[in-house]
Amino acid sequence: MVALAASATASSSAATYTVTTCADAGAGSLREAIALTNANAGDDRIEFAIPLTDPGYDAARGVFRIALASILPEMTGGVVIDATTQTEATGNTNGGRLGAGGAVGAEGTALVRVPAPEVELYGDETIGQGLRFTRSNSAVHGLAIYGFRHETVRFVGASTRILTGVALEGNVIGARADDFALPADASTNLSTGAMCVRLSFVRGATVRGNLIGFGTGHGVSIRDGSTGVLVEANEIRGHGRRLVAYDGVEIAEGSISGTVVRANLIAGNHGPGIDFHRTGADNLVVGNTVTGNGGGTAAQTPFETPGIRVIDTEGAVVSRNVIADNHGADVLVEGASARITLSENEVSG
Repeated sequence: MVALAASATASSSAATYTVTTCADAGAGSLREAIALTNANAGDDRIEFAIPLTDPGYDAARGVFRIALASILPEMTGGVVIDATTQTEATGNTNGGRLGAGGAVGAEGTALVRVPAPEVELYGDETIGQGLRFTRSNSAVHGLAIYGFRHETVRFVGASTRILTGVALEGNVIGARADDFALPADASTNLSTGAMCVRLSFVRGATVRGNLIGFGTGHGVSIRDGSTGVLVEANEIRGHGRRLVAYDGVEIAEGSISGTVVRANLIAGNHGPGIDFHRTGADNLVVGNTVTGNGGGTAAQTPFETPGIRVIDTEGAVVSRNVIADNHGADVLVEGASARITLSENEVSG
């Protein structure tokens, strides 16, 4: 087995740390790699090269499974976690693509299916949070991650420390690496506040080309003064399993502006598909398919039922979407909302 190694990258202080084992801790583990990035002053990378002989490799599934025993360290420096590098080390052990694919929005934009990840991070249904980023220039690529009670991936800055250069691309969040469906080992007794993705105090973040599903709370939650967030070309499905007031995409609270939700499939969430709640101006929802949302669960009757809800929001454009077969109103504008534009949507059901 190769020991954990660092190599120089863009600057003398930046480094790359390579995960070489599925073990929860110790040399070559993801936990150790995070600790090393925290100790280094630069913006770092974490890559993967786990051998096929590792006990955590499931040959039947083609997946390297990292099952955590406790919460990972919070990341206190900029770090990119790139699980697509595992393919370079061992070949594509988990071939194929996941997600519904097809065409979305009134213009029929192609939604590309996501390559099935090789690396899977599991929280044992007992650990509160998964990956926790607190600094700019941080990202996750090509990882499957699920089984956390409160937040699966979070990028959280502060009013005096706005995060920039943040990205989530090509991940499977809330499901296993080989099947975008509610995991068989997913607990039904999770916290009602669970979010798959939380973005707070960020500017210009990108959430693109992911599968985000089956959380007990929100799928993607954008809040706390975040601006310029792009949510694009994702499939966001099955959220609000525990409390049906939770949404596929939540844009809520604070002076949030410039959010763009574009060319996504937002389907089968137990609360609204998209919910603007007391946000700022210049938000855009364009070219999405928003379908089958707001229906509640077998245990809970429907509560918040629209496909898209806009409440107490100043300035939003909802345009060229397909909005169909939601339990309640396809689009509901209420409260003190103003300057809301609805145009060229295809609405049915």
